[in-house]
Amino acid sequence: MPNRYRAVAPRVSKNYTIQYPEVTIIKAKNGIPVHVIKAGTKNVMKLDVVFKAGTRITDPLIPKATADLMVEATQTYNSEKLSNIIDTNGAFLFSEADRDRVSISMVVIEKFFDNLIHPLYETIHKPKFDTVDFNRYRIKRRQQHIHALESTSTIASRAFGSQLYGKEHPYGRMANVHDYDNLDLDKIRDFHKKHYVSGGTYAVVAGQFPDSNFDKVMEVIGSIPNGSNTDKNDYTPQPEEPKLNRITKKDAKQATIRVGDFCINKAHPDYATLRIANTILGGYFGSRLMQVIREQKGYTYGIGSNLISLEHGAYWSVSGDVLLDKVDEVLADIRNEIDLLKIKPIAQSELEMIQNYMMGEILQNFDGPFAIADTYKVLTDYGLDFTYFENLKEAIQTITSNKLCSTVQQYFNYDSALKTVVSCE
Repeated sequence: MPNRYRAVAPRVSKNYTIQYPEVTIIKAKNGIPVHVIKAGTKNVMKLDVVFKAGTRITDPLIPKATADLMVEATQTYNSEKLSNIIDTNGAFLFSEADRDRVSISMVVIEKFFDNLIHPLYETIHKPKFDTVDFNRYRIKRRQQHIHALESTSTIASRAFGSQLYGKEHPYGRMANVHDYDNLDLDKIRDFHKKHYVSGGTYAVVAGQFPDSNFDKVMEVIGSIPNGSNTDKNDYTPQPEEPKLNRITKKDAKQATIRVGDFCINKAHPDYATLRIANTILGGYFGSRLMQVIREQKGYTYGIGSNLISLEHGAYWSVSGDVLLDKVDEVLADIRNEIDLLKIKPIAQSELEMIQNYMMGEILQNFDGPFAIADTYKVLTDYGLDFTYFENLKEAIQTITSNKLCSTVQQYFNYDSALKTVVSCE
């Protein structure tokens, strides 16, 4: 009987083989590239149509509201009818919006595809943008915004974003409650007309599906109007002083910390090594920050570090909710763990554990056609392909202590980093 409990981590294999799916790129009649990934064993298709219409383009509420209302109702299908036809046919229709892009997505079983191609077409081409739906959406989102601002974590994230980039920067602009009162349906319609065009748009189709279904998808995508998505924004960061921004929330039951600075995004050749360093610092449950601040001292339930890639920049950040009276100690611990990574070689046992963890993390990106599609979209956003993972795999398997130390010295600097603290005092 195999032992289910390990006292020693398994050794790192040098023979990990990743089975990358074949990707075929076909251009629709309007020039939009459609990336086709035949993968999986079930007759299910996932379609993502990705537009260059993220929240950085304009008032941050408008891009998100546009995407949300597109999947709410169309000219033929009101919100009830659209919801019913999606549910009856066992499908999912949803939108996602981030700072750079918006995606309109559908997951559909092959045998019900014909029932859903027209609703899909209208979602993209003929959203209703109904006044009743809009007012209901605006009121609901306004209440969610008010509720979110009760959280120290939300306050800290918003303040840190503005502190890092500047309040008027496309990545630093934050919506306020009164912005929901001023949200204009005509501006949403205009945004859809201007930005849901062929320029900068691409699609990913993943799963198992017959050619007849794919031909219909190509008709939907090929009918997206021609146009360029021009962006005249200035992306030069304007960081705000002071470097340590303390915000008071009188009824706070915990304090929230954000520490971070600019770095490199996924397209940079050093990114793979930086990702390894970040994982050691705070990128998984057994990270240095978790071991010291949670396990040894009990100052938090969770603290971690992240690398955030954007089209026009990138940054690293440490974030955590901590005990109210331990803020300064936690900040000192963050500094100390960064400094230790700069000068003290990592133990071989810890390095092997990180290598095992990160190789498993890579493999999860290819666990089924939908995971593959999501992974491929991220690569496409940065002009990358699956060789990104080959480079990452090689970096993981060949990383040395000296290389880690030099990478941390180059990209992690606590003194120059910006800090945001939200607490009751």
